[in-house]
Amino acid sequence: MTSRNQIGICVPEPVTSDSQQTSTDRSTLLSKCLKKKKFLWIIIGIIIVILIVTIPTVIIKAKKTDVMNLSTVATETTKMIKIATVTTDITTQQLTTTANNPTTEVQSKPKCDKWKQHGITVAVGNEQGSGLNQLSVPHGIYIDDDDKSILIADTGNHRIVEWKYNAKEGQTIAGGNNGPGNSLNQLNFPSDVTVDKEKNAIIICDYENRRVIKWFRQSQTTPQILISNIACGGVTIDKDGSIYASDWGKNAVTRWKEGDRYETIIAGGNGQGNHSNQLYRPIQIFVDEDYAVYVADTLNQRIMKWNKDAKEGIVVAGGNGPS
Repeated sequence: MTSRNQIGICVPEPVTSDSQQTSTDRSTLLSKCLKKKKFLWIIIGIIIVILIVTIPTVIIKAKKTDVMNLSTVATETTKMIKIATVTTDITTQQLTTTANNPTTEVQSKPKCDKWKQHGITVAVGNEQGSGLNQLSVPHGIYIDDDDKSILIADTGNHRIVEWKYNAKEGQTIAGGNNGPGNSLNQLNFPSDVTVDKEKNAIIICDYENRRVIKWFRQSQTTPQILISNIACGGVTIDKDGSIYASDWGKNAVTRWKEGDRYETIIAGGNGQGNHSNQLYRPIQIFVDEDYAVYVADTLNQRIMKWNKDAKEGIVVAGGNGPS
């Protein structure tokens, strides 16, 4: 008979005189014990291998989970930073205060603070001349988004030219008839142009003829003089169809409404000067949706804004004298 100790090793029991075994029986018992011992060690080895493989896998998965969590946090933080940046850009405002007028205006910060450094030629570029692919001393322009064209006051050629998008040459749509003249079908040094969409007409500052004239497009209607005796430098139109023109002689901006017999001064008109209620050689003008008028106050080296019915203007650019 054999007995087993605590770790499973077989030990042959002592042989008594009463239970004599043969040599063959002993060999058989020892072989069985060795097989059991070998099987036990195989099981222990398998368990160890499983532990060696399982533990690092668990650690790696845990690390991956932590990395993913950190990545998610970083992504969310980045999104929060971007949102904060956008919010800051949108809400950042500039305060503009003038020396002559303490009125403070709140202006939204522009989305883009840098222009492209190189422009492209969109009309002409063939040197000065009178051909349809040339201009001579062009002044005012009007961008017609609906028609994808530019209207140009071709001052030196006494005409208004329409230049279509990607065109190689322009088309004369007003003036240009045998040089300068004061007939209704002629112009004399036109300085600016705008478009009356409702009337399908163009409004022209006919400078040397001292008039603002309406020239009907695609129509045989005779041009109509809107304002006379005006040294017109610039012209524009508001959303109601009222015409605005700058007057060098009066150092003022005037407005003409349909049906009015006379124009109304809405900016300047208080003599030549640099005070907030004066202008000095105003040229180009623009009217916004709130009927505020922006004036290029040329010889005062500044851009003025005159709110609706205001008695004085606000300097929005320049105004610090010549450099």
